[in-house]
Amino acid sequence: SNKEMLRLKISEKSIDQQLEYVSQFKFSHIEMVAGDDLSFIKNELAATVQFVRQKISKIMPGTRFSICLTPLFEDTYRELKAKGLDAAMTWQETYNPELYKKYITSGPKAHGMTRDYKVAKVGSGDEGCLVRMKSNELAARAGLQIGLGVMLGLDEEHPEADMMAVISHGTRLIEHYGEALEPIVIGLPTWNPITTPNTDNSRFHRRHIEPERDLELIAAIYLLSFPDRRAWLFPTCRVSKPTQIAAIKTAGCLTSGMASCAPGAYLDYPTKADIVSSFSKSSVPIDTLTKEQILNGEQFTHHFDSQENYEKLFHDSKIEIVQERKFLATLETLRTKRRKTAA
Repeated sequence: SNKEMLRLKISEKSIDQQLEYVSQFKFSHIEMVAGDDLSFIKNELAATVQFVRQKISKIMPGTRFSICLTPLFEDTYRELKAKGLDAAMTWQETYNPELYKKYITSGPKAHGMTRDYKVAKVGSGDEGCLVRMKSNELAARAGLQIGLGVMLGLDEEHPEADMMAVISHGTRLIEHYGEALEPIVIGLPTWNPITTPNTDNSRFHRRHIEPERDLELIAAIYLLSFPDRRAWLFPTCRVSKPTQIAAIKTAGCLTSGMASCAPGAYLDYPTKADIVSSFSKSSVPIDTLTKEQILNGEQFTHHFDSQENYEKLFHDSKIEIVQERKFLATLETLRTKRRKTAA
């Protein structure tokens, strides 16, 4: 319902330029956020995944690639896996169906989508909450790594119930799929103020979770609740850097570093022509877009910083930066040892 927030879709040229830009930082994981654009999913998603995979294989060898978007079908996940996708992140927001309906009211996220990529009619089948929950298993069946997580603070009455649901969901998947399932990424998004204050529902919301106070504890609870090395905790810059660093040191495996959430925000735009060529869709006329609008086009408030400052902070905090594939290699070594012991 938020008509004030700027909506942008970047062009293939912009994807190419942004990948070139971020390649200098030697990230080991690239996540592409694609939202609920059903036309894009139907007509462009597979080709875009293939393009990104081919690009990062050339300029960032060994980098893994995930996508975060509305739930898909199992055969679609399999196609994306064949195109080079490594993981699918589908954050649940909340496992409480009534709360989900309250805050997610329209579109495929609320109702799911049909096989011809249209929003499903209300009452025609599973509603969005259950569709979203099932999507993680469909992605796992397709051989993709998956990401679980709820919006911490959204459930104002019983936040611990949502946290326990993440643990229960992830544990059941691990029990069922065993070592065929890569470690589950556990996201820790917090309900931050959005960038259009007039439409920010959190103004009217009381919550029992205070991210700056509780995130480190929540990360520890999550980590201790899963089998050893089967969950990768993902604290991000939705919280201040001291809180983010504390959560990483206690339980974290992945973090967002200098990552930006605004579409196109990694690039500089010296001319109007650069802006026009970087976006293929916009909720305002593209030729009226300003650099300031683009750079501030994220949804939730984040505590961004440069990668240089992050790396210094990691070094000073005695946090080692390693490639994601090193974690997977270590896990495979442990699996091999367990198999030999069992034999």
